[in-house]
Amino acid sequence: MEKKKSINTAESILIVGSFFMFLYVGHNLVFINELSHFFERDSLWFLLPLITLVIAVHSYLKR
Repeated sequence: MEKKKSINTAESILIVGSFFMFLYVGHNLVFINELSHFFERDSLWFLLPLITLVIAVHSYLKR
């Protein structure tokens, strides 16, 4: 029988934290009204929540 994987505390903190970082950055720091504005310098703030989300997914999949 195959053992089910469940998300652990560290991964859930990373996922929830990245979600709140996306909300904060999108609301307070960066306003993107067109796709061309996404590649400007201010939108680099979206890299931090994206990196934390990738770390959480990578940790979950590699267990």
